[in-house]
Amino acid sequence: MARDFAILPDSETEARSFVSANHVTTVTLDKFLTTLLGNELGLKQQSPAKTTRDGLLEWAKNHKLNFTHFLQVNDNIHELTPEFLEYCWNRGIALTCAYNQPLFDILIVTYHGDLTQIERSKFGLLVIQVKLRIEAADRGL
Repeated sequence: MARDFAILPDSETEARSFVSANHVTTVTLDKFLTTLLGNELGLKQQSPAKTTRDGLLEWAKNHKLNFTHFLQVNDNIHELTPEFLEYCWNRGIALTCAYNQPLFDILIVTYHGDLTQIERSKFGLLVIQVKLRIEAADRGL
């Protein structure tokens, strides 16, 4: 839902172009993060967290996201090729990793560059870890 809210237009002019668009609208990473986590990104307001937050948001302004759904991956991911990142971007796919995937749980493809001339070298990843362990927790209540 954060992605959906992040692409909502900020002005009446943007709203008109949004309604008439015949494609899926990309969203900048900074807008996605502030929509998901709030303006402070969950960080303290004093330095150095403020410097980190401001630097992250400035960097994130130039990275775009293009996903409309998640694809559940059944096997652990060991390698991601530029071709696969382009495939995910073109189809609006973000990845939910296998249950026992070490280190990360969600992968969202980013793009840093001119959208009229896609270059594979400009793809990147937003890597999200939801859990803090490699092995699953006990299911006992």
